[in-house]
Amino acid sequence: MPEGHTLRYATQALAPLVGTSLAASARHPRGQAIAAAIDGRTLVSVDARGKHLLARIDDGRTLHSHLRMSGAWHAYTPGQRWRRPAWGAWLVLDSPDRTVVQFGGPVLELLDAARLALHPSLSRLGPDVLAADFDPVQAARRALAAAGDDAGVGDLLLDQRIACGIGNMFRAEVLWALRVDPFARAGALGEAALTAAYAEAARQMGHAVQLGHEPRKRVYGHKRCERCRGPISRRAQGDDGRVAHWCPVCQTRGGQQQG
Repeated sequence: MPEGHTLRYATQALAPLVGTSLAASARHPRGQAIAAAIDGRTLVSVDARGKHLLARIDDGRTLHSHLRMSGAWHAYTPGQRWRRPAWGAWLVLDSPDRTVVQFGGPVLELLDAARLALHPSLSRLGPDVLAADFDPVQAARRALAAAGDDAGVGDLLLDQRIACGIGNMFRAEVLWALRVDPFARAGALGEAALTAAYAEAARQMGHAVQLGHEPRKRVYGHKRCERCRGPISRRAQGDDGRVAHWCPVCQTRGGQQQG
């Protein structure tokens, strides 16, 4: 379930390889052509934009990875046992003191400058929630302008065109922290409440990056609310049908305005 913070873990894993010649291979057929294309090339930089990883190669091309629901980047020391089967390794980057592996994906592609600039997903991304200059006020205003008053706040937080990096887990945790109903309409909440939601997302995700591991979950995947011990509800929300997790007992802000 990769979200923006997990891509920051991936960039940290790859950072020691920047400036080195890549020893690239692949165990899975889907990655073999890419591994052959970058083997022996130098890694210039590695960055994350929301849920996307962008690794720039010295020939001007960029390795683009999006993990969606099933992929992962892992870092291992020499001789360490892999946590996933080797046949699922789409890309293996070896160095003397570490091995970085991308398992699954399902998006792993090598883009030249023109394809990168016109990429249908990357070109539409909003500001990264984890960026140093992320502005929650501007994110809230974009959300209201793009979606209108009737959009559900839970839908807005997952819209990567408004602000990128927030996934289903942090949507649940942010709205739980603020006691907001995920189905509350944006117009009922107003700009100040939406600003608080984006600010809380930036805070929680930034804390997860500092921790270096998954944060403690208060509502996502739980049966009972940690705050009031009420039962957790689950329901599909939005066109993609992502399942919202919330406590109907104490997450009531904006909920009374639903039709």
